[in-house]
Amino acid sequence: MPNIKAFKQFVREEQHYPAGKSDIISSCTYADKLTGDDCTWLETNLPDKIYYSADEILKSLTW
Repeated sequence: MPNIKAFKQFVREEQHYPAGKSDIISSCTYADKLTGDDCTWLETNLPDKIYYSADEILKSLTW
């Protein structure tokens, strides 16, 4: 499980939309507060589709 607080901040403040899963994973590796383990978890659990908002990502992860 990733650092949920840091991940929510990342998708709300740093991620640009629309973004596909691969775009989000790539951006994750550059996020200051997320670790490689966080990005690996995300790659495993995030459905492969285009996302148009942070809320859409969080809903797909059932947060």
